Amino acid sequence: MRQRSANKRKKKPQILSPDEFQKLHDELHEPYRTRVIVAMCTGMRVSEVLALRWDHINFKAGVMLVQQGVVNGRIGFVKTGASNDYIPLDPAFAQISSIGKGTGRMGLPSLPPSLVAATTRA
Repeated sequence: MRQRSANKRKKKPQILSPDEFQKLHDELHEPYRTRVIVAMCTGMRVSEVLALRWDHINFKAGVMLVQQGVVNGRIGFVKTGASNDYIPLDPAFAQISSIGKGTGRMGLPSLPPSLVAATTRA
């Protein structure tokens, strides 16, 4: 007997046009704007974006390491072994995101400072 995966997609992901993405970006406030930018520019899962740390991003080499995810409020390993990998950074995205390095969020203070898309809730 073959068991169905509980994690199987129920519907096809919606792909936003550049205009739709811009409209969404303009409507969002931090920390959601940063999270959406990272997800849209990298294809990372929401759980991976929430666990992304500045020390996982190598701006000089132009890559970021995806190795953690947030599940039930806790940071742990990524969903699949295949997800534990380096993602190349688009040079324009790398330039924008490097501006926020050290502030914990792209241009805004946050807690904890090591997380890229941290929330201000403790």
